[in-house]
Amino acid sequence: MAKAIFHKPVGYTQPKGGGGWYAEASKDPQSFPEEFIAYAVEAGAATRVGENAKTGDQASAAKPAAN
Repeated sequence: MAKAIFHKPVGYTQPKGGGGWYAEASKDPQSFPEEFIAYAVEAGAATRVGENAKTGDQASAAKPAAN
């Protein structure tokens, strides 16, 4: 599963199959299928985090390590 931080609520329904997902805004990363994360990032509702983050997408969500 892919992870993202959601900045605003977003919902997505699959074009085929009728399934879908919904996420509320949260400062904590949330895990969803890649299809939904890709849609949310494209819609401006989320920023990717974690291993699957693409360069540039994660930059605004990066936080300095606590010392």
